[in-house]
Amino acid sequence: MGRNHADGETVKGDAVKKGGYFSVWDIAVYLVLATAILGLFVWISLGGRNKAAGIEITVDGATVYTYEYGKGGEIARGQEECVQEEREGDCIAVTVCAQGGFNEIIIDPNEKKAYVRDADCSYKKDCVHMTAITAENGIIVCVPHALTVRALGAKDDLKPSVGG
Repeated sequence: MGRNHADGETVKGDAVKKGGYFSVWDIAVYLVLATAILGLFVWISLGGRNKAAGIEITVDGATVYTYEYGKGGEIARGQEECVQEEREGDCIAVTVCAQGGFNEIIIDPNEKKAYVRDADCSYKKDCVHMTAITAENGIIVCVPHALTVRALGAKDDLKPSVGG
């Protein structure tokens, strides 16, 4: 506690009244911290994720189709009867036969994203409702057809996101 004046106020209280609650350096530090936090938030929200370089489609763990953005798609050798690729405007529709059914994957090279548009795997068609692959950590799984669509270079420990 500070010393008391004759009128009962403390010396410390007088210092706060004269100098204000914050010094110029306090305000500068708070502004730098606020700017750093805002910048980090914007970076993560808008572009902090790495974009996928392409996608890979596998059935029962074997690669049946690969698409690299900027280079195009390639059907794996021996899979020509089970995989069809056709252009739909700016997008590529890839139909894959698997486990007696089909999955239709749409690849948008301009947006660098891929998603399952249609499938006959089950009543709920969970794979159709999964979030589109846009980043290098994206993955879509169709369990009944043992089909996996993942970003090129994705890790094996990824978990799919349902209901995007």
